[in-house]
Amino acid sequence: MTEKNSKTGKPPDFSRRTALITIGESVAGFGVASRAWAEIKAPAALPPGVYEPSSDHLGHALMHSGRFHSIPFGCPTDYVRPRSEPFLPLYFSAAEFAVIRRLAQLILGETLPNTTEEAAQWVDLRVASAASVREAARHLDPLYRSLAVAYYGSGKVTALETAEPEKTCRDGLAWLAGAARARGSDGFLSVPEEQQLVILDSISDGRPERQNENAGTRLFAFLKAEVIRAYYTSDTGLKELNYKGNAFYARSPGCDSKTKQST
Repeated sequence: MTEKNSKTGKPPDFSRRTALITIGESVAGFGVASRAWAEIKAPAALPPGVYEPSSDHLGHALMHSGRFHSIPFGCPTDYVRPRSEPFLPLYFSAAEFAVIRRLAQLILGETLPNTTEEAAQWVDLRVASAASVREAARHLDPLYRSLAVAYYGSGKVTALETAEPEKTCRDGLAWLAGAARARGSDGFLSVPEEQQLVILDSISDGRPERQNENAGTRLFAFLKAEVIRAYYTSDTGLKELNYKGNAFYARSPGCDSKTKQST
């Protein structure tokens, strides 16, 4: 039964109240002007993007120890599904993706093929979705944009609206091809490994003239950030960090009551 206001006989405005509470909790402490709240008109339901996750579905995901999760009936959450066919890049050509994969391997400096492959696939997804993300960011409701700026900072919001990783990768791969031709090879993958490392050093953060930028340095900066992001959100990276999240605990891990506190 729906509870009604004793004076008006109408149902209370739960949708507006819930929206305000949900938004307010998301940006608490970030100084969003209270005037913005007063301008919210009561919708029939929560506005798009303002919601709370389902505890049941969240618990199902966090308590599952396997790599892939069975999907609960009626679940609105997207789950990663096992792929039965070979990976096909969404943005890069097969030849370009091979270069991206090799660069990811050189940046990570490790020999775990699955981790390198996952990092390269993340870069492909990141670039493939950039245009739609940019378009959505540019047409964000002004109030939602204010929330995003208050929470993430104006720099990150502006980057979503203006960044073009497609151009960064396209120009950067062309630069790498030119660097390979200058060494007598027909492509970056044909260059001996020691020369690949020399090329990478020339565009890395440790290059002698850091102030000089070109298509290669911009590609390296983008790939470095995305490959590191991919690695430290992978199973291997999380284990390296000894990450204790993604699980429910009866008590906080690492807080041993027997540990003596120094004074």
